[in-house]
Amino acid sequence: MSKRIVALVCITALLMTLLAACGGKKQVINGIQVEEQKIENQYSDGIVLLMTNKTNNDCDMEVTITFLDANGNKVDSYDNFKIYACAKDATIAQPFYSSKPFVSCNYNVTPQAMSLYRPIDTDLKAEVKQNGEDVTVTVTNNGTETAHYVEYYTLYYKGGKLIGVGTGYCDDDKDELKPGASISDQDHCYDPYDKVSVYVHSKIDPKQ
Repeated sequence: MSKRIVALVCITALLMTLLAACGGKKQVINGIQVEEQKIENQYSDGIVLLMTNKTNNDCDMEVTITFLDANGNKVDSYDNFKIYACAKDATIAQPFYSSKPFVSCNYNVTPQAMSLYRPIDTDLKAEVKQNGEDVTVTVTNNGTETAHYVEYYTLYYKGGKLIGVGTGYCDDDKDELKPGASISDQDHCYDPYDKVSVYVHSKIDPKQ
């Protein structure tokens, strides 16, 4: 085999490795620490971004994502996806799904001045208890103000791979979690898993 052919084989193998390694990347973008995890199951094509606010200020965040095929062509995208009331040092989990299979993605996260809501995530404690295929998520408000729209994401792992994402709310019929209160919700994973993590995001609505 000639040196030229060997070089082409090595380059092709390297490109395939890079394209397959869409998940697991960690970087800091505009003061936001971002960890990318690819969802690996038969039901959906997407990623989860774990975003930690390291800007030294509470902020909103705007996310733009482009999903690409093996030739670098766009197959789907999110433009100016808004996440409100991100507390300093808090981590937010946000899934993004592609309508078509993809092999890589580009994204940008931009912190912005807070607009509609105030943050409360650092006052919330989220716990998860495994019950076979189901889990119970409990969120407690340890702060002094009412949390609104208390949304959680459950991330299910098997052998270190992210194989499922669940979501739900731990608030009352007024979309609230009062100070000192705890509310639980049930979630389910359709595939066997060996680890589950939970992330919660809420906000203070000044109009209520």
